Amino acid sequence: MTYKKSITAIITLSMIGSAALVSADETTGRKTYQKPQLSEIDVNGDSLISKLEFLAHTKTRFDKADTDGDGALSSDELLLQISTKASARVQKMINRADTNADGLLGFDELETARSKGRGSNMFNKLDTDNDGQLNQEEFSKVKKRGGKGKKRGKRACSNNGDGND
Repeated sequence: MTYKKSITAIITLSMIGSAALVSADETTGRKTYQKPQLSEIDVNGDSLISKLEFLAHTKTRFDKADTDGDGALSSDELLLQISTKASARVQKMINRADTNADGLLGFDELETARSKGRGSNMFNKLDTDNDGQLNQEEFSKVKKRGGKGKKRGKRACSNNGDGND
């Protein structure tokens, strides 16, 4: 399998295999994601999900994503699934941070929400010499970490994990 096909397969499987279902929000009409309950996947009711039940659930998700019914997922169909999921996450973020309830996030609202969450000590963590400024070395570490707290590199993108592909 080529590198490009491997990446496409991984993206497709992660999108389909994710434990999220689309439903319509009654108040906005927008699609939102809801995680399925175990009972929705556990067809035989034994409180366990077998491989067959998991595959059946995955096939159902695939069929829902395959809007034209041709048995394959096009880039448009995949983008629709991804954008729907992203839209739900954005709406959740706005709902959480929108202190004046206008449906919009001002910079102050965003910074207030960020200061209460994971970003609260971000600058202080990056400023390793505690001088109140980021020097080149400190800033370079930010770029290497990709803003996620994890190093990214060839290993994460290689076919076999050794970083040499």
